[in-house]
Amino acid sequence: MANEENFDKEVKEMLSTLKNISTLDMQISQFIYCVTPDISKMVPIYHKVNSDMAKSLNIAFRQCEVFPFGSTTTSLQFKYSDIDLFAKIKNKESDALCLREAKKALHRSGLFRNILGIPSAKIPIIKCVHSGTGVKCDVNFKSICGVMNSKLISYYLSIDPKLRPVMLVIKYWAKIHDISGRNHLFTNYSLIMMFIFYLQQHYDFPSVRSLQNDTKPTEPDVIWNMNIFQSYNEDYVEIASDSQLSILEGFSHFILIFPTKQMLYVLILENQ
Repeated sequence: MANEENFDKEVKEMLSTLKNISTLDMQISQFIYCVTPDISKMVPIYHKVNSDMAKSLNIAFRQCEVFPFGSTTTSLQFKYSDIDLFAKIKNKESDALCLREAKKALHRSGLFRNILGIPSAKIPIIKCVHSGTGVKCDVNFKSICGVMNSKLISYYLSIDPKLRPVMLVIKYWAKIHDISGRNHLFTNYSLIMMFIFYLQQHYDFPSVRSLQNDTKPTEPDVIWNMNIFQSYNEDYVEIASDSQLSILEGFSHFILIFPTKQMLYVLILENQ
């Protein structure tokens, strides 16, 4: 409830500020300032949470490694965003037992509070709050895919500096209209993938296959290759000369004319 009140207040204050700004580029710049945290201040906090999670889980599991993923690693986070973490545990037993032991370890550490296990989720997680910073965390023990997908997203957004602001506008728009997020039509991940797909179609951004040339799988727990060649380099002259407005309009038009049946099929597959 507190987060919802903060969000409503944030929207009202932001709209009041933006209506006095004449150009879209300046509006987007102010929007980013209003809705995203100061990254330089948050990075030490993210590191502290990650370190404390690893320290806590190593009470119960030997050689447990913790990896951040999601919006805090792709720089697509808003203020009050949770931290997503993946805990890699060697020789773990069942997911249910892992979740129980992890909860006990977090309680014993005293570094986290409001600890809640959700074993029935598609990917079982523990939700908790970092006591020292008040930052909310979701930690899973099952899939490293989120970590690898976040690296892929970060690469695509790094191709042009306009892409992160544009993606944040799209993500925020979808959020305030109850289109994206948990229990809504789209997950944030699917929305980002749609944007990347548009960039691949309209600007000839590299496909995942081309990024994986000359790479080999390195994760024994994943059945397919999730590595990419991040130094892949091309000159994207077309997008460099396009404005943020042009990219937003292009993406909106692309979604409007996209075959609906294909889109629904993708959504059904994602939610299975």
